[in-house]
Amino acid sequence: MTPEKAEGRPRQGDPHDTTSPTATLPSAADVAALLALSDERDRELVLRLYTWRLGYAHGYALGAQDGRLAEVTERDQAWNSLARRVLSIAMPDGPEARESAARRLRAAEAGTRRDAAEHWRARWAELYRLSKDERFCREAAARDPFHRDYAQTVALILRAKRLAGAA
Repeated sequence: MTPEKAEGRPRQGDPHDTTSPTATLPSAADVAALLALSDERDRELVLRLYTWRLGYAHGYALGAQDGRLAEVTERDQAWNSLARRVLSIAMPDGPEARESAARRLRAAEAGTRRDAAEHWRARWAELYRLSKDERFCREAAARDPFHRDYAQTVALILRAKRLAGAA
């Protein structure tokens, strides 16, 4: 081992050798330019992170608000559905129960008739005719699904099937 290595000194021509004539130090202007560039990039990063945090907070707030509105709507729909069922049981003479009973009576009457097949053929022909009537379907679609009658519901179903078959 050479005495230079033993003492831990770099050898002549070693890149870490500051005593050799080939080693140069950067000028003060180069150091200042590098520090200025570093500071500029630091400022850009701070601004970018601040903007990202602001956008995240804003998006989180909007998402939470949308979630609250959706929950209120769901709760109202569930409450209305439950209230209708309870009213039809609790008030046998109420409008919900009367409509349900009338529907059951019509179905029973149609099933016990001698001309049940003819009755249902005529009924379905009428429903097909209604499914092609633009005004009737527009009114049925605009109506609350819980308040549509049988004819409106079936006409909309038939219309959707016909349009799906045409596509």
